[in-house]
Amino acid sequence: MLSVRCKSGNGHHAQEALRRAKFKFPGRQKIIVSRKWGFTKLSQDEYLKLKSENRIMQDGVNAKVRI
Repeated sequence: MLSVRCKSGNGHHAQEALRRAKFKFPGRQKIIVSRKWGFTKLSQDEYLKLKSENRIMQDGVNAKVRI
């Protein structure tokens, strides 16, 4: 399993790089584009809303939501 994070404008470059790299691995490979923000469980809209309300606490590459 490979995970790639990139800026919104560079998504097509990352998809093309993964498409070319998948031929180097045996078996069937799929490229799935997530609607989540980074490696969090939140969508981009939810993340930005919670961040503006100061309810996001950084936790390494993840984020925790304050109640």
